[in-house]
Amino acid sequence: MDSYTELNKLIGNSLQFNFIDGMVSEITSPHDTDWRDMPWTVIVQLEKGDGEVEFANPEKIIPINEGDCIVTNRRHRIRTTGKTITRWGHYQFLVLENTDFLSLIDFNETLSGTTSQRIGELCEQIGKTSISDDVNLSGVVDRKKLGYELLKIILDNSQVKANANEILLRSQRLAPTLSYLEDHYDTNVTVEDLAKTVYLSVPRFYLVFKETVGMPPLEYVQRLRLQKSLELLLVTDLTINEIADRVGYKDQFHYSKRFKKLYGMSPSAYRQK
Repeated sequence: MDSYTELNKLIGNSLQFNFIDGMVSEITSPHDTDWRDMPWTVIVQLEKGDGEVEFANPEKIIPINEGDCIVTNRRHRIRTTGKTITRWGHYQFLVLENTDFLSLIDFNETLSGTTSQRIGELCEQIGKTSISDDVNLSGVVDRKKLGYELLKIILDNSQVKANANEILLRSQRLAPTLSYLEDHYDTNVTVEDLAKTVYLSVPRFYLVFKETVGMPPLEYVQRLRLQKSLELLLVTDLTINEIADRVGYKDQFHYSKRFKKLYGMSPSAYRQK
């Protein structure tokens, strides 16, 4: 089996789309999201208004005009200059359960014209399907269909990375570790514990994990805890202190400080937005 056949098989057997949140929003005054590093893909189409998006690593600032669209999975901030209407969504496109599909491709982070218009329409439609109860199986299927159409548009404006197969194979090797963390992220896990899940020495595991995931193991644990807390903020009435405790933080202040540094807002502000 050649590398491309193997790559396609891995993707085909594990690709999934998850809707986090999204809607049409109207903002009547200049707005700044502040720096944020979301654990999913952020898509924003500026239906009305203009502004700019600033990216980190590498740093660059790109003007965004009325009708333009932003697609990103890295640290960024968005500033708008006045009244705006945005169609936006937060999504996960995953392979092998935990690997960001967009990490396998080089894609355009800003789009315009009819492509941007269609992305905005899809964001709006996906947001509307979320209003229905998930027991509505037709609505669930419709959402998946729209999500994969959204991914297809992104793919049509991208190219597969030369090392995509290598990334997938490394991710597959770390699957036991990532599965272990899904069940134990709220505990006091150590690098030694994680290295044992894939039978590697600690130094070797640390290197493989950082090369594959893009960050050290314990930083990933912290981000996973914060990601789980986002879900609890959206779907439960738990207090901030209860959420902090549930995801592994015994100190609400420490949790809130980490949350704001990563996402650009406090947990309470995120819940209310």
